[in-house]
Amino acid sequence: MNSILQYEKDPSEDYYAILGSFSCSTKEQILAEYRARVKFLHPDKTLTQEEATLEQFKILSEAKSVLTDDEKRKDYDAWKSSGLAMSYKDWLRLNSSVKKSMHWAVPNTDGRMLESSGNSDENLEPVGAGTSNIPYKKEKDEALSQKRRLFAQNRGDSSLNSMVLTERITDKEMRRRFRNYEI
Repeated sequence: MNSILQYEKDPSEDYYAILGSFSCSTKEQILAEYRARVKFLHPDKTLTQEEATLEQFKILSEAKSVLTDDEKRKDYDAWKSSGLAMSYKDWLRLNSSVKKSMHWAVPNTDGRMLESSGNSDENLEPVGAGTSNIPYKKEKDEALSQKRRLFAQNRGDSSLNSMVLTERITDKEMRRRFRNYEI
């Protein structure tokens, strides 16, 4: 447990950066990057057998073996995108139990240019805010409330109570409460 709480990212676990490639790179591109770098680090090619050179060669070889194997790469990408504060080797050991509980995790969106692919309305309001003080946002909320009331009237009285709840909070807040078992 302490290893998770006191975890600091190790640059030797960023296999894409070590090889100078990206997560969208093909096997051929990864192998080409590996071959370009291994020329200077391979024990047979270097004149001196320094400890640091051998360690770099081992890390480079491990990165290549993980990223060229489809299953290992899939696991590595899952670990990388999970954002968990644990090393890749620890994650592999706990892989089966971690995967079972990861469906509720908030995805790591550090490298993405856009926050969400949904409606642009979701970006206008911060998470957790009940109502907005922005005038044009209130107009949209009122229009949405009117649509929901009409829907409830057309459907009958059975869904009226649930529609009242949805008028008070935004869709994003509703999803957050549902995921956290608050409703």
